[in-house]
Amino acid sequence: MLRPFYADNNSYSTATLDDIFGVTGVGAGFQPGSVVNNLGNLFKPGMLLGTAITYRMLQKNRCCCRAAIRVRRRPT
Repeated sequence: MLRPFYADNNSYSTATLDDIFGVTGVGAGFQPGSVVNNLGNLFKPGMLLGTAITYRMLQKNRCCCRAAIRVRRRPT
């Protein structure tokens, strides 16, 4: 079983969907995993409904995803 990624140092960053879409914003009708339809504001020039991109540090010994919070990390 592949365990979730944990940062060994303070050299990684994380992003939310709002960060990924940036100034265009996520938009209505967005569905994660869609490749043709329901892309939200992706590839729509001139849409300025979002906010500037920010990078958040993934702190040492923190997991990269919320789903992995329930998984216990093995002691090293």
